[in-house]
Amino acid sequence: VLFHVLALGSRETAIILPVFTVLFDLVYGGRRHLWSRRVPQLVLILITVGFLVWRLWVFPGQMPEGYVRRPDGFEYGLWYLAKLLHYVTATVWLTPMAIGPSGRDNPWVEVPGDCALMVAILVLMGYGYWRACRGVVRGYWLWPVWIVLSVLPVVPVFATPHSGYLPAVGFVLAMVSKPAHVGWRRARSSVAVAGWFMLATVVAFCIYRTCWRAVVRSEQYVIAQMETSERFDITHDASRSGLGDLSETQHVFFINLPLANIYLPLHLAGMENSSGRQQTCYVLTYAPHILMGSDEARLEQIDAYSFRLTMDGSRYFSGLLGEFLLKSMRNDPSLHSGQRIHGKLFDVTIVRVDSGGVRQLLFTFHEPLQSPNYRFYLFTRDHPGVQIVFSTGAEEIHRRQGEVRQIIPPDCPGTEDFRAARQKLFDILETTSWTIRTDLYMTGPPRQYKESGRQE
Repeated sequence: VLFHVLALGSRETAIILPVFTVLFDLVYGGRRHLWSRRVPQLVLILITVGFLVWRLWVFPGQMPEGYVRRPDGFEYGLWYLAKLLHYVTATVWLTPMAIGPSGRDNPWVEVPGDCALMVAILVLMGYGYWRACRGVVRGYWLWPVWIVLSVLPVVPVFATPHSGYLPAVGFVLAMVSKPAHVGWRRARSSVAVAGWFMLATVVAFCIYRTCWRAVVRSEQYVIAQMETSERFDITHDASRSGLGDLSETQHVFFINLPLANIYLPLHLAGMENSSGRQQTCYVLTYAPHILMGSDEARLEQIDAYSFRLTMDGSRYFSGLLGEFLLKSMRNDPSLHSGQRIHGKLFDVTIVRVDSGGVRQLLFTFHEPLQSPNYRFYLFTRDHPGVQIVFSTGAEEIHRRQGEVRQIIPPDCPGTEDFRAARQKLFDILETTSWTIRTDLYMTGPPRQYKESGRQE
């Protein structure tokens, strides 16, 4: 009872425990044994029911729309089934649980091959397990049931690796059931199975390591660029060295920031030549790719207070990432052309929206763009984290309108650390592009624009 309470406090999927305590006593002890332990069983059930009442009605704690998918028709049932298949397959086949077809809108239509492969794996594994344990292991069916029931509560939730913690217990117990009952000498085939899964685990670890190292390399790439202290002056079409005077800078703005760079504000605070005063960082736009900036963005200064961002290829707020950002941070996730959003330091106008996402944004600041309080960084594929110096004169601004596509000189060599960080990141991106054929970096078509009907 104590461990059940502790488990509920750490992972809500522990609500399945009373189901298994009843099944264990019934399978291994019989009805009389189950009846003799009715009091602790009843206590566990009451605790679970009380927790569910508290969690669902007393303290519902509504999760953001982008974090959980709620029933929305027949397609939801198909998506739920594919997500369940993915979780169970990842448990018994030792593949990454956060990578797979579940991030897609309709996996059975978009990636039917992946779904067919998952079904084939489960049929093969299930048949092999049944052949090995039938007539030998009493209650062998409990462990597959454990796997399925332990993932049911988290199927609608955003795919994460920790969803595999609890079903992994059922998988381990299933794998050792036959050798534990008959001894390893009579279960020689289990040795071969164990060898296979040890090899599969190493492969899965390599995939995971590749994915997470890409996140680390993305941050290193940006930091190496920013340490070069490169600035681009829009007025003179030229790059400069040095960070300039940061003594009055209060607000730092990031344009096309890769989402992986979550520690960038901390790095800025400790950069050499930093003024030491408290600075607040703002992300004006996230790059469509979570690991690197985009060269498809055009930055055009309109006047001393405003500039326009246009995406020629990908779109802002596209894919699973865009859906998560909109639905978790806004009451109304829909966006439409002409919509104006007011902020404390600047206002944003959504100029153009199409079926793929937001194509053009207009930022209007309350102080001039060259205010000493402001500092801007632009992140592109080849030159992430270059400081932008905007124009002040009307003549220069007019001359630059419509011409700024790739404002960073392509021959900017950078430092040795910058070139090394770039090579490491691009090597990983090239590896994952052919190794992992899935929506790993959340860049697929967004669901909210399909349903909105508000198009340009």
